[in-house]
Amino acid sequence: QDGARFVVAGEGGEARVHEVESGNRVSALARAGQSVFAAAFRPDGKEVALGGLDGELRLYNADTGALVRTVVPVPIETRTTAR
Repeated sequence: QDGARFVVAGEGGEARVHEVESGNRVSALARAGQSVFAAAFRPDGKEVALGGLDGELRLYNADTGALVRTVVPVPIETRTTAR
């Protein structure tokens, strides 16, 4: 499936998977009103990862649009140095 599909995403909170050859929509992926700022397919094309400003990464089934899982990041500790 590599290269057979593409994903379109934006501020509306929805991303859509389309077939390259026909342009037909395969599925719609929703982030519940959260803007989508990053989107990528798993190497085998079976899942799509969507990321937004909330810091969560959501994985969706590329064929059905169903949410597979949500990954909540562990906060990164920031350190400051005095000068």
